[in-house]
Amino acid sequence: MNVEKIVYLLKREGRALSRNTVVKVIGELGLPLWSNRKKRNITRYKSFERSSPNELWQIDVKGPFWVEEQGQHLYLITLIDDHSRFCLGAKLHPFAPKKEQIISLLEEAIEKYGHPESILTDNGALFSSVRGGTSTFSRWCQTEGIKHIRSRVFHPETCGKVERLHGTIIREMRRLGLTYCNSDLSFYRSYYNFSRPHQSLNLLTPGEKFMNHPYVSLVPKSVTQVY
Repeated sequence: MNVEKIVYLLKREGRALSRNTVVKVIGELGLPLWSNRKKRNITRYKSFERSSPNELWQIDVKGPFWVEEQGQHLYLITLIDDHSRFCLGAKLHPFAPKKEQIISLLEEAIEKYGHPESILTDNGALFSSVRGGTSTFSRWCQTEGIKHIRSRVFHPETCGKVERLHGTIIREMRRLGLTYCNSDLSFYRSYYNFSRPHQSLNLLTPGEKFMNHPYVSLVPKSVTQVY
C-alpha cells in the first residue's frame, strides 16, 4: 500500500497525519516505501468503464504461477465488476480450472449479487470453441440471459481490470503474510472490497461504489493513537 493510501486511511480512522510524518514512521520501522508516482515509458491505453454495477463483469484465469513457499504451481480465477472494481469472486486451484469451475464461481456470484447484463472474457479455450461454433460457456450465458463479450484477439488490455486484479491479489497477499489458500484468499477479498481504498475510485473502496457498503475499519477499537 502506498503512502497516499496510508495517509487517507489514517484520516478515515480519525488519525490525521501528514505525508512527511507517515514517510518518517515507515523509514524508522525499516519498512519498504511504495509511491503512487507514475512510472515513465509505460504505454497508456484508453480505458473504459460501465456506468453502473452489474452492467459488465470481467472474468479471467491467471496461471500457472509458482509459489516457492508452498512448493507448488497454482491457478487463480478472478471475477470483477467493471464499474466498481468489486471482486465478486476468486478461487485458487492446484490444477488448470475447467469450464465447470468457472461457471460454478459465476453462479455463486449471481446468487449473491444478481445477474450481470454482460460478461467480458478473453479468447482462451475456457471461453471459446476450438471448432468455431458456440462454446459451452457462451451457451451457459445464453441460458442465463447474459451477453458474452470476448476481447479482440491480441488485445489483452481489453480485460485489463481483471488482469490487474490478479497481480494485486498475488502481490498483496504475499506482502500481508497470507498463505495462498482459499481461506486466506477469502479474507483478502473482504479486505480488498471493504477496507482498501482504490486509486481508480478516488480512494473509495470497491464496496462503497458497488453497493454503498460502509468502509470497514481494520484498526482495533482499543487503539487510540498511532504515533
